[in-house]
Amino acid sequence: MVVSRRQAPLQETVRQIQSAGGQADAFAVDLTDLAAVRLMAADIERVYGGVDILVLSAGGGRFLSIEETAAEEAADIMSSRYLSAFYVIRSLIGPMLNQDRGQIVIIGSSFAWLHSFNVAYKAAAHALHGLAQGLQTDLHDTGIHVMYVEPPPIRPLTTFFVHNPGTAQRLPAFYWRFTWTPDQLVRHILVGLERRSSYVSHPLMRILQPIYPLFSRPLVWLSRQQFPRFEDGGPLSGRRHRPPSSTTNDACALTDDLPSTPRPV
Repeated sequence: MVVSRRQAPLQETVRQIQSAGGQADAFAVDLTDLAAVRLMAADIERVYGGVDILVLSAGGGRFLSIEETAAEEAADIMSSRYLSAFYVIRSLIGPMLNQDRGQIVIIGSSFAWLHSFNVAYKAAAHALHGLAQGLQTDLHDTGIHVMYVEPPPIRPLTTFFVHNPGTAQRLPAFYWRFTWTPDQLVRHILVGLERRSSYVSHPLMRILQPIYPLFSRPLVWLSRQQFPRFEDGGPLSGRRHRPPSSTTNDACALTDDLPSTPRPV
């Protein structure tokens, strides 16, 4: 089964699955709505008895600096990325615990630990990582396997970038050196499920991750050099190199050029 808040992408996904010889049902649900998620979970339990593999990849959010991020948008990003995952897991975990089996895949982001200016998106990624780690500890003595996935950018660009224009241009230059195709992402997830891995990411990212705490200050400086300047479409405060004429109104102007709220994938 596939779940999304928008009906058109759901039907297209179902069509692709069926054309490949598979079967799928679609549920149009706003995963940030706890009541709607509970109704969906009740339907799933009634029709299917539960789930065997649960993949959580919903979310959205623009890459904005603190001066560009409205408080309401920060709440929306946390809701669409972290709370939606928590709601779904909490609503479906009962049958999985009763059967003492199942696999949960949480797809997060490398920006949970990479130095970056995108404060709200980064915080939501941290929350997903914490959710995965907490579940791995909580469910350690059960038959439920939890895997956290931190993919690099996907080429070709996903609909996340379509619904959040300007985001791709704000990724650090070095980040585009580590990319996966959609097929590579799926292959890594399948291998991780077979091996019951706890963590899946790009191999080079796994090498870089433990280095970050050891060289924090120089890596912050190096990371900042990878982002475009404000006059080239970069964050308002990301490099503190604003033109003399820039004012706080620039943040509003930049924000108004983009969607007013983060969009789901």
